[in-house]
Amino acid sequence: MAMNDYRLTTGDIVKLKSPYKPADFPQARNLHWPGFGYGIVVDILTTQMIVNGAAYGDQSPRNVSLNLYDATGQMMIEPMYVEAGLCIPSYVDFHISELELYKIATESGYRPVSNPPDWSLICDHEQSILNEFIG
Repeated sequence: MAMNDYRLTTGDIVKLKSPYKPADFPQARNLHWPGFGYGIVVDILTTQMIVNGAAYGDQSPRNVSLNLYDATGQMMIEPMYVEAGLCIPSYVDFHISELELYKIATESGYRPVSNPPDWSLICDHEQSILNEFIG
């Protein structure tokens, strides 16, 4: 299978193009903390862009929910959950143009990806469609 044709699915691991650094997290007080840079896909939120009731694009994922973690493996858990003694990972929603495929979930574990697909093209395509309605 060509990586350009790969469709992101639940369980896959991605790298964030820009680390996620919520200001209310204790780690954010450390100026050297790089932020949450990786995520595990927990849900596919949208597969098509809908404008004025018309669907654009194929059935490839567009927006996903991720459980985030940092380079040390620390999962993102809301501070209020930690204070309550709950270890429930938080999730954050992203457009796939903000992500890079890192590892593919398989039946026996994970397969590293050496040449990930360029999902920024999806965002460019969506923007061109939106421009037709604006301009």
